[in-house]
Amino acid sequence: MMSEQIHQKFIETFKEHNKRPIALYGLGITTRKILELHELYNFVGIVANERIGEVVYGKEVMSIDSVMNNAKLIIIVSQMKSVKTIYNRIKHAEEAGLEIYDLTGENLSKDHENEFFDEPYWKKNITELKNHIDRSDIVSFDLWDTLIMRKVLHPDHIFDIVESKSKPFVDNLNFSYLRVKAEQTLIDMGYIPNLTEIYEEIQNNQPKIDSQLWPRLMELEIETERKYSIKRESIVYLLDYAREQGKRVYLIFETSLTSPQIQSLLENCFINVENCECLISNEIRKTTRDGSIYKYFNEIAGTGKKMHIGNRNVDKVKNYNIEANYLATSYELWSKSSIRHILPKAITLNDSILLGVLASKAFNDPFVLSSSKGKMEIKNLYELGYYCFAGLTIKFLTWLTEKYRFNHSAVILFASRDGYLLHQLYEKIRSQQVDLGLPEGIYFYISRRAVNVACIHSEKDIANIVRSVLDLSRGKLNQILGQRLGIDFDPKDEILNCELNTIQDTQDSDQIIERVLEYKQLILSNALKERVNYLKYIDLVLQNKYNDDREVYFFDLYTKGTSFHNLKKLLSNMKLICFDVKDAPMNISPIWMRYSDCLEMQEKLVSLFKNFISFLKLRMRHPKDS
Repeated sequence: MMSEQIHQKFIETFKEHNKRPIALYGLGITTRKILELHELYNFVGIVANERIGEVVYGKEVMSIDSVMNNAKLIIIVSQMKSVKTIYNRIKHAEEAGLEIYDLTGENLSKDHENEFFDEPYWKKNITELKNHIDRSDIVSFDLWDTLIMRKVLHPDHIFDIVESKSKPFVDNLNFSYLRVKAEQTLIDMGYIPNLTEIYEEIQNNQPKIDSQLWPRLMELEIETERKYSIKRESIVYLLDYAREQGKRVYLIFETSLTSPQIQSLLENCFINVENCECLISNEIRKTTRDGSIYKYFNEIAGTGKKMHIGNRNVDKVKNYNIEANYLATSYELWSKSSIRHILPKAITLNDSILLGVLASKAFNDPFVLSSSKGKMEIKNLYELGYYCFAGLTIKFLTWLTEKYRFNHSAVILFASRDGYLLHQLYEKIRSQQVDLGLPEGIYFYISRRAVNVACIHSEKDIANIVRSVLDLSRGKLNQILGQRLGIDFDPKDEILNCELNTIQDTQDSDQIIERVLEYKQLILSNALKERVNYLKYIDLVLQNKYNDDREVYFFDLYTKGTSFHNLKKLLSNMKLICFDVKDAPMNISPIWMRYSDCLEMQEKLVSLFKNFISFLKLRMRHPKDS
């Protein structure tokens, strides 16, 4: 992470603590970069278990006991996986009145586990705002995080996405850094720039790069803004309500976008701003940062009771006798909610985009947590799928496509039923991103019965299947044997017509095997017939292209390996891909790729996965199989 990004994130997270004496726990490079903000914060020292008494990065290194007399706040600067261990080591400092935070801004004290219930913001609701509109003559709205929100965790992630998309046509361009720096440079010089001026500033600082690149990147940024923008339904409702009540409505847009670009964005989000007066910061050269745009609004709006609804520097609004109504961003709602512990898990850009998409649904309404006092609630099966299983599915598909890119000559067989949804999504990705060179994905019809029967070649195979059935604890013996061996047994057979839990000993088992083998010729004859037909199906699926040189992978969601073990007898050159294996798996080597091996907190997540597997498998199946 670049210094500027660390600075920005720290300022956003700890802006309310800039006057308090702060100690940083940790001696890493991130601590050094945070200490560069010494003019904005009251850093009293560094806490560590080593180098105590030395001066590092310009600050004294202190023990946890000595820092108690100097600091009011300790911020643990470390990888998230180490935070809990460090907290347990130093939590006794809380007895002296110190608060301990991690870098995400989470208060780690157990006394604060339920502090989200006491958040003053939860008292706000849409009815209250409607009442305020009723009492006002003039109403103004912000753009970002008010009428429109982005489907990313932080606004700067838009620049990260542009940088990622620009890689095919420009190498080693740290676009996100250049974009942020250019805008901030112009702001520091007293400008309120539009997008064109920002890109001109970037170009002036990068004379060696082809000037034709910058207009292309600017258009890419606009396209990305459009793609990742979504209206906040409840606030657009308030906008419409204000107009219906005959209020004069102003839209205050703190943005580098121009009027045509904003209009296109609003139309893309299906927001009608007819009969609203728009004040665009870069066009009137006034900003929310110093309150000048609010002063201008107050002057041109004339007399009448005014109120403002928004997120941008609303503390400046009150200076002009305008009622301020603050709206929390989706990130702020998430960070104050009962699921705030998830945010630190967003490590990569893809993680942040995923959480941003989830937030655009979960926290689209800025008042969604008010009635529950900050507790995230899942109200129906749609939300359960969207918030829980969608993310897991997307992460799995991301992993799968990364592992098998540029392997277009191979083929992945997605097991029928459990692989239905993943096959549909995988093929959609493959068709839309041809440049990834992904293997062909085939929806492959398979069942334990079909592949088991097709693999019966001998008396030994029959006996092994019977023994596997006898290991079961319940069910009708003759029915289960019929399913596994592919024929119907006489329902009146005194030996086979019994419940599995009534079989007593080895003698009973031997008698059952002996009786089943009386049907050997019928079983083998049927198995041959089914094997020929199943091999014809396989040839049809693989279009007669199967050979020892073509890699074939078989995907199953959560498997014991029975079907794969037998299928491998028919297609020897095959490898297994799965989320995880269950129980004591059969001889399913090689497991080419097992997703659970790649997960952080693997044991906890896989345990959760196993608890929900029946429901998840149901969601992944073809509708006809559900």
